[in-house]
Amino acid sequence: MLDYAANAQRYWPAGHIRSMAINQHGGADSTDAAIMKVLGLESGENALADVESYWAKVEDNLHDGRVRLIFIADRLPAELRRIIEFLNDQMTKAEVLGIELTQYVGSNLKALVPRVIGQTEAIRQKKQAVMPSKRRINMQEFLGYCPENSRDFFTRAITESQERGMQIYWGTSGFSLRTPDSTGKLITLFYGFPSGGPGRDSAVVQGYVGYINDIEYRNQLRQRFLAIPGTAQRGEYTINLDLSVQTLESAEKLRKVVWDISEELSQINRPKNGLK
Repeated sequence: MLDYAANAQRYWPAGHIRSMAINQHGGADSTDAAIMKVLGLESGENALADVESYWAKVEDNLHDGRVRLIFIADRLPAELRRIIEFLNDQMTKAEVLGIELTQYVGSNLKALVPRVIGQTEAIRQKKQAVMPSKRRINMQEFLGYCPENSRDFFTRAITESQERGMQIYWGTSGFSLRTPDSTGKLITLFYGFPSGGPGRDSAVVQGYVGYINDIEYRNQLRQRFLAIPGTAQRGEYTINLDLSVQTLESAEKLRKVVWDISEELSQINRPKNGLK
């Protein structure tokens, strides 16, 4: 359990978690709808922005070690209960809990009765007091984290995306680029993260194909990203490229692929000459 927690970013990168969620819910749209339901959001542009913020928070929590560790058994030994209570009291970012799930059976009835170990009001208040509030990064702060070579790349990418009518969403540690398709729906195609963040020695750019519903077209786009030297697949829908002096040419190719996809999505199923 502690090994997984200590290496959360290695075992569960945010892009991989998002890919698994999309697979679980049968598509990106249904995944967004499920998250909106959990967050109590109504559908709309603001809700989609909040969904992006949700995934940014998932990534930041993993990077910062803000996780909840839960031991579940029908009976937890006294030694383990003391360990859980000790860890939960001493660890400020992570929460450690135990759940005894006792089963009672009788008269053709079955009941599962949970008992939570390690959670007290004093510990809850202690953890809340040390958790800083998260806010979204802005362009100036983002570029300030980047060395000169990646700063120039991101400046061009941001400027040109705005000229192309794409929408920039600033998260708590990076940004995404979303493009409208022929129906006006916004589709995320690109992520950028600066160097120096938790678990990042260099800046990172990512192509993303999770919001492409056409499986054949999605696979084609994935291969177009992966054909770029230096890229690697992270999860089913995320294609990763560490940005450095040596990979700047590849980063420019990845950006060009994003622009091409944006143009293609704006034309797919668009009626000719405006006729239906």
